[in-house]
Amino acid sequence: MKLGTLYGVGVGPGDPSQLTLRAVSVIQNSKAIFAPVLDLETEGRAESIVKKRLPEVEINRLLIYMDSRASSSYEQASTHVIASLKNGNDTTLITLGDPNLYSTFTKFKEIVKVQLPGLKVVTIPGITAFQVLASLSDIDLALETNKIHLMPALNNLHDIEIALEDKDATTIVYKVGDRLGSIKNTAQRLGRLDKAILGESIGLENERIGYLKDFNETTYLATIIFPKES
Repeated sequence: MKLGTLYGVGVGPGDPSQLTLRAVSVIQNSKAIFAPVLDLETEGRAESIVKKRLPEVEINRLLIYMDSRASSSYEQASTHVIASLKNGNDTTLITLGDPNLYSTFTKFKEIVKVQLPGLKVVTIPGITAFQVLASLSDIDLALETNKIHLMPALNNLHDIEIALEDKDATTIVYKVGDRLGSIKNTAQRLGRLDKAILGESIGLENERIGYLKDFNETTYLATIIFPKES
């Protein structure tokens, strides 16, 4: 049995013009394309990005839960990907941002590789939300020997505090959601609030970008950049 190749394709944060040429080529040449969604009846964000650029492609939705059912939903969804690969189809799973950075693709890859030893896996890099946010906000992320701290807000406030104490480094926080208030309080206490920039729905019609101090609520997929002090 000859297996197809599994591709993890990053589609960027929202603007379809930021799909790379390589991403477009892989999607167009795949026999099957899958996209994780929270509701099978609703177009997901990654799917919507691809559809705006490539309206002719057929995308199969994979239902993923974000609660206690998450693990079992990944297992169930992976069966469709495995079936496609067993049929010899080059198969693509699209994901927001980059497939190697806080991505659903990693979980699928781990499950599928257990079932299909020897499977060829290829990832296609995507533009990340923090890169776009830095560009739109005229922020230099790092120069010469500067460091960058990158982390999600989920259950990670202590790590965020430690990162913000390093004022010569840029700190980037993903998946802000309802941790916004706690992050703002920490940043205020450490003197890092005033210059911090938050972006949500980056690349979409409802995009909001501004100073962190001016936001009182935000979405799960919001990103914050704390610029280095020097």
